[in-house]
Amino acid sequence: MSLSKPSTTNKNDNNTNRNLTAKEKTQIFGITIGRTLRIASLSMIMPSGQEMLFKIFKGDYNAMSRFGSTMMSINTILSFFIQPYSGAFMDYYGRWPMLVLPPILAGIMRIWLALNPSKTTYTTYRIVAGLVAIPWFPAYRATFSDLFNRGSDQYVQTMNNIENVSSILRLGSLYVVGNYLSAEQGYLASGIVSLLSGMAFYFFVEETLKEENRTVIQWKKLRNPLSSLTFFSRSKDLINMAYLYVFKAIPDYNMTLGTYRRQKFGWGMKEQSNQQMMMIIFSLSSPWMILRILNHFGAKGAFIFSHRLSALQKLYNMLNNNPSMMWVTVLISAFQFPETSFQRELANCVKDCGGKKKIGEGVQEAAMANINLPLAVILPRLYSELHIYFYDNYDILYAPLVFTMFMHLCLSEIVVHRLWPNRDENGKSKENILYDEDGNVILLKKR
Repeated sequence: MSLSKPSTTNKNDNNTNRNLTAKEKTQIFGITIGRTLRIASLSMIMPSGQEMLFKIFKGDYNAMSRFGSTMMSINTILSFFIQPYSGAFMDYYGRWPMLVLPPILAGIMRIWLALNPSKTTYTTYRIVAGLVAIPWFPAYRATFSDLFNRGSDQYVQTMNNIENVSSILRLGSLYVVGNYLSAEQGYLASGIVSLLSGMAFYFFVEETLKEENRTVIQWKKLRNPLSSLTFFSRSKDLINMAYLYVFKAIPDYNMTLGTYRRQKFGWGMKEQSNQQMMMIIFSLSSPWMILRILNHFGAKGAFIFSHRLSALQKLYNMLNNNPSMMWVTVLISAFQFPETSFQRELANCVKDCGGKKKIGEGVQEAAMANINLPLAVILPRLYSELHIYFYDNYDILYAPLVFTMFMHLCLSEIVVHRLWPNRDENGKSKENILYDEDGNVILLKKR
């Protein structure tokens, strides 16, 4: 496929910018403070996490890999049951409680782990921290969707501007933790900053969900966690996007790269921190690049472009034997925006459904989170076992990277062409079937 520039006649008003009110500007300022502190907190545990596990498991890489994959699967199962409730509560009670409480609870758990490092405390921390993270990220994205159209240029640019402001503190955090702190001290510092993040949201951010947009909690549906997946049944395009979402998630569950680099290059906290710092530096140009790539190639073209780069990145990671040249893989990452492309098209599909009943942001987030349950339970452990076997026996054919490279190529060259919605010159879907809540066809649109 040639990544040609999309038609200039596209009139999708999802890309229309508007002037912000003084209150909205204040909201964005408060969110920026809270998000900046949260990113700094998370950055501190990136180099500290591997080092903490290394100490707890006394250098047993295989045990580290299996433990990490097991914890990811446990958190996924818990998320499957909790996500629909958090989504429904967020659409009824609002986003603000979900912004405030998670960073406070996560901060308390990290301080506890720093003071009492052990396998038991680390396991408890991962479970609790994973649970409180379930509602936070959806609430953060939903807050911006309340202020802007999801996937719009303004939505993308504002979120990326906040991430770039956060990068300054993130760079400093990574440098200090990687060069001057132990794993325990890194978790302690992360916990304190996480508490400050929660306080920032508490004092400076107000509720963004308007009363007229609040949705009623349907307790009957919540008893069945799979009920959230009915979100995708609203249209043929949404069904296709669901399949695409599942397929594109397959390579994302490979969490072995940190262990792979530690074994291959002998990397510790300092090297991991330096790699993360380079990633932040390269990502500073993201707001400038992402909108230009999206607007030049279109959402579909940008999605294909990103996954082709991902395949190249995996190949380079596998073949490169010089740790000083790992900056190349970071450079490639700076041009990858598959999730942004997907979210823009998803927003178009939701808008096409129309109807009198508004689709709540929480419902959407719950559906997106729960659709990948089987993959999230199975794949982390599969990647872990592949890492253990192939690293010890066939270094040049490191299976996790070979497999993920293949999946990225399948996505970019085959899958996306079959599943991406077909739109006319005005950005409207050419085929869209609407269903009621019972799954019956209520309207067939042909354009």
